[in-house]
Amino acid sequence: MLKTSSFFFPAPRPLVAVTRITSTMSTLRIVDSQGNKTAQYYVRYKRRKDVHWNQVKWSKLSLKLIGKTYEGDIRGLLPYTNYSLEIAPYYFDNDLGPYSMPLTFMTDEDGECLIIFVKGK
Repeated sequence: MLKTSSFFFPAPRPLVAVTRITSTMSTLRIVDSQGNKTAQYYVRYKRRKDVHWNQVKWSKLSLKLIGKTYEGDIRGLLPYTNYSLEIAPYYFDNDLGPYSMPLTFMTDEDGECLIIFVKGK
């Protein structure tokens, strides 16, 4: 009698860092130990108070490669807002890997500061 066994090994999560934040954009840096098997990345983000995620797919070809890390921008964010985000690798074999640990950040305030000096008598 032939016995078969299945083994499942969890894929490592990508590491993510926010490297630059403006009032409407954030730049993310991704470190993926399985990068040679990854075709694209699924980025999901939301305002912290929201329930539903916004999802973006990033092709690795559209990202900037810096050493062994990939860098991409999320645009169209709201000023002075708290966000949560997670990133998952999508592999060449059509399998979605695990999402990264949740990351939170706040966008900058919008606009510029105007300083007016009033000369008294």
